[in-house]
Amino acid sequence: MDLLLGPYADARLVEMDGSELDRFEAILEELDTDLLKWLTGQEPAPADADHALLADLLRFRIAK
Repeated sequence: MDLLLGPYADARLVEMDGSELDRFEAILEELDTDLLKWLTGQEPAPADADHALLADLLRFRIAK
């Protein structure tokens, strides 16, 4: 997960406001195995997941 989330954090944390930081922190509290499945498309994220943030993580990963 460090390889997927680390570069995103390096690039985006500086510009995040308090609520965005809270959302990112909540994503970090998810199990790594679940996050990996969601970010690699092996499994859809649950309905209560932060789909907007997950989509941003995916766009960032694809752009790199």
